[in-house]
Amino acid sequence: MKEAIDILRKSQQGHPFTIHSPGSEGDFHIHSVGANAGKPAKEPSATTYAVRSDPTVLDPKFLRYAFEHAHQTGRFKKYMRGSVIERVNVGDAHKAMVEHMRKMPIFSRNK
Repeated sequence: MKEAIDILRKSQQGHPFTIHSPGSEGDFHIHSVGANAGKPAKEPSATTYAVRSDPTVLDPKFLRYAFEHAHQTGRFKKYMRGSVIERVNVGDAHKAMVEHMRKMPIFSRNK
């Protein structure tokens, strides 16, 4: 339990995962615009962000599934900006994921 909480503390400082602008290398990519914002993408594109995980702390496959779950539960919606084409920026995507992970039972302090 303490280890899971330590992971979240690191994520507040930009670790164990980071999100980078389009064109960057990553373990996987997420959409940044429209209804799919935050959802893992099959291929990188001009509208995807690269996500990198520190594999010594957080498995990239777990993180990809966590992003998928966060998207499915609407975690990114409150961070969407724009009137015609909505998008989520890098910093807000990171905030949304930290918020989502805090609500996951493995990271919950209520156990």
